[in-house]
Amino acid sequence: MLGRDGHPASLPRRSALHEWHQAHGAVFKPVAGQQMVACYDQGDREPDALATLGLVDLSLWPRRGYRGPGVEHWLSPRLPLPKGVNQARQTERGDWVLRTGAVEYWWLSSLAGATAEQLPEEPAERPADGVYDLHIADSHALIALSGERAPACLAGPCALDLRPDRFGPACLAQTQVAGINVQILRLHALAAPVFLLFCESSLALYLWESLLLAGRDLGATAAGTAALETRLARAQSDADGGS
Repeated sequence: MLGRDGHPASLPRRSALHEWHQAHGAVFKPVAGQQMVACYDQGDREPDALATLGLVDLSLWPRRGYRGPGVEHWLSPRLPLPKGVNQARQTERGDWVLRTGAVEYWWLSSLAGATAEQLPEEPAERPADGVYDLHIADSHALIALSGERAPACLAGPCALDLRPDRFGPACLAQTQVAGINVQILRLHALAAPVFLLFCESSLALYLWESLLLAGRDLGATAAGTAALETRLARAQSDADGGS
């Protein structure tokens, strides 16, 4: 029996960073149907850490990838597609659509839309002829780097100029961080910068520890999804109060 993501329902997926999380006192809870890190030992401090400099492992967050000669024709009725390669667009419900190649698109569920009780809508269950499912949730890890000091943390290990006038909100780039290939998406949902970094799952631990090392003097802290939810709620409250 297969689950909705194509995996056996009796075999839950695990992040490539699972053992690191366990070794550092992670508390897990169901999010989007997967056991993700809710917090670590000092979870009450994590929302503030994400405003300064925090890392969240989102490798189990709902996402899919599609490639093939018919992919644009198949996806266009379902999702707003970026016009060019290395561009990203956000849907009305807050999902992201990334164009990572001429005939390749990635879909990422809204960071505010996946809960234990309600799974997000996926673009489609089965691709059409000439469209292939890339299973990027298995092949690539996803790390969120958040906070006002995030650009300074990335300035050393990243080959890309991440200043806001060069790499602003909703920008997508394929570059290198700490010597490995990474795709970076800059979000605009929160007051402080948030970068989503995709890398090969086999290199997730190296990238995670490299970011913690690069941000050590800046106060880098590992955080869980509970802190991310709190930050999103605060941002929404601030936006409602200012409207």
